Amino acid sequence: MRLKRILKISLLIISIALTGFLVALMYIVFYIENARFEYSMLIPLFMIPAGVLSVVYHFKTMRFYGLKSKATGFKDVVLWVGNTLFAISQVLTALYLLYSLYLLYQTNQNTEVYIAYMVCLLMFVFGLCLFLETYHLYKRIIKTDADLFKGSIDDITGVDKNQD
Repeated sequence: MRLKRILKISLLIISIALTGFLVALMYIVFYIENARFEYSMLIPLFMIPAGVLSVVYHFKTMRFYGLKSKATGFKDVVLWVGNTLFAISQVLTALYLLYSLYLLYQTNQNTEVYIAYMVCLLMFVFGLCLFLETYHLYKRIIKTDADLFKGSIDDITGVDKNQD
């Protein structure tokens, strides 16, 4: 459980950093550069609220990664969806950037291009880890709720768990 908690804290820190980077990027583009609005700006604008929801999701679900915690009772659908959308947007952005870099620098393979490839790969892995963590926590909560429900039925009917 300690490794999962470290992974959870790492995902939280990276989510905060990426969301902060997106906010700073949009601030620079809109206020400092005074750029005209283009539809391509909707992608980072969409990722900002998803990133904020992801950060809140990580803070609220941190309690499920304690030593004696049971994963029950987290029903905030907006946070689940926000974190999943942030994860999907990270994966898709990384794939799009990888493809764009490949098209731009097919013949020119210098060190800066490899660094950009590595950043895209890290973004892809981060998005994948976000998605997998969300999926596994969701499955754990469903399993724990089902076990509690079955246990409460066994308590009502008087079935002893140690008879099997």
